[in-house]
Amino acid sequence: MQFESVEHIGFFKRAAALSDAVVNARLLSTFASYYAYTYYSYRYL
Repeated sequence: MQFESVEHIGFFKRAAALSDAVVNARLLSTFASYYAYTYYSYRYL
């Protein structure tokens, strides 16, 4: 029973780290697209 609970804790920690990575990647891609949009709009205006 103890081993099973340890396994569950490890799974939740991995899931939390994975969701953090997904959120970070989403923020990074949003920032990159915003930067590219402002760069091209300033360049071609």
